[in-house]
Amino acid sequence: GNSNSNSNSNSNTHVNLRALTSPQCPLAVRQNVGLYNSSKSTTTSTTNPSFANTLLVVACNYAFLDMLQNWEWLANKLHLKWVVLALDQQLYDALGPNRAIAPDAEYSVNGVHHFRAGQFNKLSCNKFRMVQTVAQNCQVSVIFNDVDNIFFQDPFAHDLGR
Repeated sequence: GNSNSNSNSNSNTHVNLRALTSPQCPLAVRQNVGLYNSSKSTTTSTTNPSFANTLLVVACNYAFLDMLQNWEWLANKLHLKWVVLALDQQLYDALGPNRAIAPDAEYSVNGVHHFRAGQFNKLSCNKFRMVQTVAQNCQVSVIFNDVDNIFFQDPFAHDLGR
């Protein structure tokens, strides 16, 4: 009963340092795992071990940089930590390795693509491929978000009993 749920809970909060220091784990992931930016907040949410091995990722390409900047401004107000899945090289170059995960040149897609038109499907599938790669290589739990889904309040507060 209880001991099983506690052991499952503990395994979700354990940070796998070996995986995080692996060359296959991007610098942005290593620097931003943990969900909350504890240097900016003194709330109990930042010290809650439930999120120690959780990574918030937002996917975007350079065509939507303005939306990303809006998303980041709101997420920063909530003291969240995140990484950007750069879906094209131009965005990765603009953000750098501390903030973004580099795209694979084979799957990189530039520009705006309307629903199911152009390279939309390639762009969409690449997001999930990149999330899976990060989760496997870095051994983290991933919360995926698109740049057009923004947070006006802390979406994880309910997990903290608030």
